[in-house]
Parts: sequence; C-alpha cells; structure tokens
Amino acid sequence: MKLGERIKIAKGENWLISRYQDWLLSEHDSKAEAAIAAEIIARPERDRSIGWSASSAGRCEREQLFRAISAPTDGFPVDVHNIFQNGHYVHLRHQVAGLRMGYLTAVEVPVRLDEYNVRGTMDGTCSDGLGAEFKSINSFHYRTVRQFGPLEEHLLQVDAYMMASDIKAFRILYENKDNQDLKEFTVERNEKRWEKNKEVWLSMTTHLQNKTMPPVLKECMNFKGKFLQCPYASVCLKVENDPKRYIPLMSSSPRD
Repeated sequence: MKLGERIKIAKGENWLISRYQDWLLSEHDSKAEAAIAAEIIARPERDRSIGWSASSAGRCEREQLFRAISAPTDGFPVDVHNIFQNGHYVHLRHQVAGLRMGYLTAVEVPVRLDEYNVRGTMDGTCSDGLGAEFKSINSFHYRTVRQFGPLEEHLLQVDAYMMASDIKAFRILYENKDNQDLKEFTVERNEKRWEKNKEVWLSMTTHLQNKTMPPVLKECMNFKGKFLQCPYASVCLKVENDPKRYIPLMSSSPRD
C-alpha cells in the first residue's frame, strides 16, 4: 500500500476501502459468502409500479418520462447488457464483503419520497450510520473522478437517498472496472443539489399530468452525445414529430 493511502486510512479516510481490503486478505468461507449472496439475490424487487427512480437523477427528463409511461424502447446491444451485469456483480461482491465483515449492517435498502413520487434502493448502510453506494466505471471516467470528485449524477442520487432517510452522509466507492483500482468519497447532504432534484421531479410530474414532454436535448437533435446510448432514441424523435401518437401511453401514475 502506498504511503499516501496509509496516511488517509490513519486519518479516518478510505473507511470502506480499508475494511474491504481486510476482507480480501481474510480467510474466506465460501459457503457462508455464497449464502449471503444467495440471500441478496433472492430478495424481491422493491415496488416499481409508481415513482421516479432516484438512480436516474441527473439523466434526461424525456428518457425518464418514456420509462414511466412504458414507451417502446430500442433496447440495448448485448455488450451493454454485459456491462450492466458486470456492474451488478461488482455491487454484490462489495455487499457480501460488507455483511460478512460487519461493516455493512444492511444492503438493498428501499427508500421513498412520496411527495415527489420518488423511489430508490440504497446499496447499503454502514455500521457507523452512513450510507454506502458502490459504482463501477471505466478508466476514462475513473480518471475524471480521481481528479474532480464524484460524478454529478451520483451526487444527485445519494442526495435523494439522504433526503428520503435520516442518513446525514454517504460514502461513494468507485471501482475501476479495467483494473479494480478503488477510490472513495464521503458526501454530505447538499441543499442546492436537493433543490435541483426536487425541481426536476416536479417538472416531470407536471409534464406527465399535462401529457406533454420536455424539449429534446440539443445534442440529441444533432444525433450526438446521449442520443447514441439512449434506449428511447428513435421513439424520442417520433414523439417530437407526432406527439399525439404517444399521448395515450401517458398516465397519472409514473413508474420507473
């Protein structure tokens, strides 16, 4: 371990990382860990019949609305599904380690903000009362995170979790999916970010009730940026050309 990392641990930083590394170096009980993993996997999903998803905070409003009204999607190519599965099992590994070693007291914790129709599932709660969120990202985004801190959408996500619970701070642990390097941040509640979240949720609810859509992002109008990875890309432009075509899909009960 590098000297800088040792200093951070001595100062109380890298709370998750130091404990996760203890698990890595411990004598593993495969049967016990498999039982923990099986229990997590077997849990029923939270209610997804209504609500905006906290994990979608910061994403395109139109995309979130299309998901809420069950609009037909373009789907994802198989390699993207592989990325999703990799991220899922990175989460599971960290959750198993945390429960096994006792530094996580709960995982897959559902939360809700009924006033804003918001639902979410926290990755975990730490033994000292803070929340835990695990993220796997590629080297490009990992370098950005190491230089500038957590990504904005992840800050918005954990703010939603904190406002939906009595948790005052969250630990976000990033794992570089290319080499398994780890970087940890502790984030406290931020009222400015919370207001941004709240305004977006209220705006989307108004659009849903009025059977309207937010404007198309400029980058999507130019077939660039988020448009290239959006599962609703072709639907989005069709709605722009013929909005009445998808109005019947609208309902007063969003679901994520």
